[in-house]
Amino acid sequence: MTLPNASISQAVLIGVSKYKALPGLPAVRNGLQDLGNCLQDERLWGPPRGGCTVVDNPMLASTALEAVHLAAQNATGTLVVYYAGHGLIDPEDGRLTLALPDTRPERPETQIPYEWLRREIRGSRAPRRVVILDCCYSGRAHGEMGSSLTSLADRAEIDGACLLASAPPNSPAFARPGERYTEFTGALLQVLTDGIYEGPEILDLDTIYHELLRILGSRSAPAPQMRAYNLASSIAIAQNRWQQSDEPGNTPIASMKNARHPISDLALAVNLTGRITRFAMISTATLGLVAAGTQWVIDDFAGSKAHPNSGVVASASLFDIHFIGHHDPVRSAALGSLNGIPIAVTGADDGTVRLWDLAKREQLGEPLYGRTDGIESVLALALGEVDGTPIAVTGADDGTVRLWDLAKREQLGEPLYGHIGRVLALALGEVDGTPIAVTGADDGTVRLWDLIKRQQVGEPLVGRTGPVSSITLGTLNGIPIAVTGADDGTVRLWDLIKREQLGEPLYGHINGVTSVALGELGGTQIIVSGGRDKLMRIWDLATRSQLGDPIIGHSDTINSIAFTTLRDNPVAVTGGQDGAIRVWDLTGRRQLVEPLDGHIGGVMLVALGELDGAQIIVSGGRDSLVRVRPLETR
Repeated sequence: MTLPNASISQAVLIGVSKYKALPGLPAVRNGLQDLGNCLQDERLWGPPRGGCTVVDNPMLASTALEAVHLAAQNATGTLVVYYAGHGLIDPEDGRLTLALPDTRPERPETQIPYEWLRREIRGSRAPRRVVILDCCYSGRAHGEMGSSLTSLADRAEIDGACLLASAPPNSPAFARPGERYTEFTGALLQVLTDGIYEGPEILDLDTIYHELLRILGSRSAPAPQMRAYNLASSIAIAQNRWQQSDEPGNTPIASMKNARHPISDLALAVNLTGRITRFAMISTATLGLVAAGTQWVIDDFAGSKAHPNSGVVASASLFDIHFIGHHDPVRSAALGSLNGIPIAVTGADDGTVRLWDLAKREQLGEPLYGRTDGIESVLALALGEVDGTPIAVTGADDGTVRLWDLAKREQLGEPLYGHIGRVLALALGEVDGTPIAVTGADDGTVRLWDLIKRQQVGEPLVGRTGPVSSITLGTLNGIPIAVTGADDGTVRLWDLIKREQLGEPLYGHINGVTSVALGELGGTQIIVSGGRDKLMRIWDLATRSQLGDPIIGHSDTINSIAFTTLRDNPVAVTGGQDGAIRVWDLTGRRQLVEPLDGHIGGVMLVALGELDGAQIIVSGGRDSLVRVRPLETR
């Protein structure tokens, strides 16, 4: 067996990783780029320069279809078309559709019907045609359970059509948070880059398919599907890298062997329908899995209990609650109570504000949405009360500040406009008996808002130019103040009555200050700050001088800091881009416990509160999870 002539072949790789109304899939983009590199490597296949087209996040169906059309017309050897992203089902006829960045599940006209893609491929002169779909329900492209829906291979009407799908007709495909690739594309890349042990010199589709079955089966992932027309499964697609591994001077292609990151046996995944899914990576006799539509529900796992309708995983042996609901990184959170119920309120890049009942461990009602004409990231959030009404105040990347009635779960009035650019920081307080919000934004300003009149108070406060990324409120000598951290590396104090800066800015951090908190240490009021320099610094609020050397621990940016006291000792809790949550004894300037595993991809925020008499840490991460754990783990 020999490889087809690459010089007369074409490949089109389409990937959609960014969405407005569906969960983002960063793993798709990684797979798109690396698969393109693999196919263009002459040691694997190597079509001519320009013979491999990568279409990354096409906004229009015509962009993707035109790329396929051109490749189909130019290929006279082998044509390979690959799509990775969200797969959906048309409610009218049950056919597979492919999602675009602007796709809305309830709007079929915002999707690409797979039939359109099939028509372009069918028009090609290439005698060998390979379609690879990495999306949910991709098996529907083969034909669905004996229905009249026929496959691409059946309808191509010529030899040489083969379709490889990542999932059965009614099954999701998986992209586990924190993994570099989706399950299917990761396995495909592993076969291409590492080869098949003791396999043939040339890999045809049938050999690759059976190796994918073995790899994905060992990971409890959906079984891939293949349909070939008239011996199309014998199409040779790549050289076996295992056969080349011992050749002198052979520089290896980036191996997949260590590409996967370790995750606990109980893992979380985004399935490619846009829903959050829980599943087990290993099989064990104590694990019971129940299928609920396309959602896996974990009934029991080593003493843990899952709440099927709440999107929560709670461990009986270790107090660790996972709230599942957001589709994108969780950027903001605050804790409070509503009708006597302890709640957490969170905001995320998916544009939603969600309320969580900490006692029942479930989401309260439907998520709150701000804009209806698009999605804005909810970057800042605080809880308070106005005229006896419990409220949340949010800041978003569209420059708006919004007030929400938590009891009615609806927006209060119109958004507040003033900032230009993203609202990055927000805190609530009171000045002269008036409840206020203080916000900081990309425009470098700090603004005060009267929450009763819902209007800006006075002119904005301006330090140096550059985003204001963090705010906390307190008092100094009886004066209400705001402390801000900014991307210019400074910490600044502001008199909220006079609306002017207090003294000179505090310098110390290199690059930006990402979080600030106020507390007390040995009778001294202090500021605790963290930044992109990975350091935590302690400042005397009154003298505005740094206390001691910076504290080292995180290996990446400190995204969030919260202050509390634990058995009368001052404690700071930090969350970092390194994925860790650290608990610090500020008196001894040391960590109290080993770092807590935080979130895959980074901890975006930490907030502190109380549940059942115990202090808790609520954290949000890039993996779209909200986690709740005790501050004390002993």
